Amino acid sequence: MDRERQERLFHILGIIWRAALVLFVVVAAFVVLRYTIPLIYPFIFAWLIAFMIEPLVRFLETKWRIPRWGGTTLSLLLVLGTLSALLTLIIVRIINELTRLVEFIQNNIDKISERVADWFVSQGTVFTHLETTIQTSLEQLERFTGTVQSGELTESLQNSLQSLAELITGFITGFIAGLGKFLGNMPFILTVLVVIVLGSFFISKNWRRLHRNVRNLLPRVVRDSGDMVLTDLKKALVGFVRAQLTLITLTAIIILVGLMILRVNYALTLALVIGLVDLLPYLGVGAVMVPWIVYLFIAGNYKLAIGLTVLYIITIVVRQFVEPKVYASNIGLDPLLTLIALFVGLQLFGFIGLIVGPTLMVILMALYRARVFHDTLDYIAGRSANRA
Repeated sequence: MDRERQERLFHILGIIWRAALVLFVVVAAFVVLRYTIPLIYPFIFAWLIAFMIEPLVRFLETKWRIPRWGGTTLSLLLVLGTLSALLTLIIVRIINELTRLVEFIQNNIDKISERVADWFVSQGTVFTHLETTIQTSLEQLERFTGTVQSGELTESLQNSLQSLAELITGFITGFIAGLGKFLGNMPFILTVLVVIVLGSFFISKNWRRLHRNVRNLLPRVVRDSGDMVLTDLKKALVGFVRAQLTLITLTAIIILVGLMILRVNYALTLALVIGLVDLLPYLGVGAVMVPWIVYLFIAGNYKLAIGLTVLYIITIVVRQFVEPKVYASNIGLDPLLTLIALFVGLQLFGFIGLIVGPTLMVILMALYRARVFHDTLDYIAGRSANRA
């Protein structure tokens, strides 16, 4: 009996020891990553770039018989040149459009407020009851404060619109100022970019040797799990990009067809812009469509406003039906898990968490499919890991 108790005690102590060891490894890995990532992040980006261009480098090396260093150079020039051109065009276009938008808001806010006030007044009997209710409320407020004057409703409306315009202008001005600060840090940014480019070149040039050396340093169990995780992660991330491209393409096509039916000018350009805006988390198509529809209602263009409203509803409904299937077929990640990952990432890491959250969820799912968690629990419990 004593021997059974001793064995049970040793077994429990062994479980506690192995659990403490696993916890120590996890905490140590977190601490190491926490303090080393700020020092090595250029090389992480360099590895990602080398990982992305590896298929192209291998193609140039095998099909066109180009040396490894030549294929790496051509691939980097192609990728970096394309990205640089796109970023330059986007930044210049954003600055121009935001500057024009600020000038438009500042020059037309009075006209817009008058039009909004006239729109309310022109509705006649539709707003009679509402106007009576507001007037009664103002008269009651006047009894207590004595500050309500004739025409205060219109003045209040104008002040609200003025405040909104100032808020929008301040946001845009702050964005431009932040962009100016970014350009002011350009020497440091260029230095980091040079390190990333050189790191990408050397990592890609020696990809096979580095891959072989890293694999030789790892235990066999870790190598097997790592291969499964990397394969699953690559498939999930490529699928995520494919799913996003599919969704924004579908959105752009629906918007293009709708705008052409409504005979809106520049339908193709607007459809492309709205399709790109659809990438914005939480906002999507509504970031363009809703303000546009509201403005058309205020301007009195009810026919186009109603048409755009119907088009907006159709777009949202189609996406709601298609999105789960697209994510399920390309990523294998449940839409609910994606939503949870977005919200948790936003709460923990801010705006960048909208990218970090789903990425971490994909990594966790890859670890789960590779049975990393199962093997860890088996190790803690003292059981031998059994793979299917």
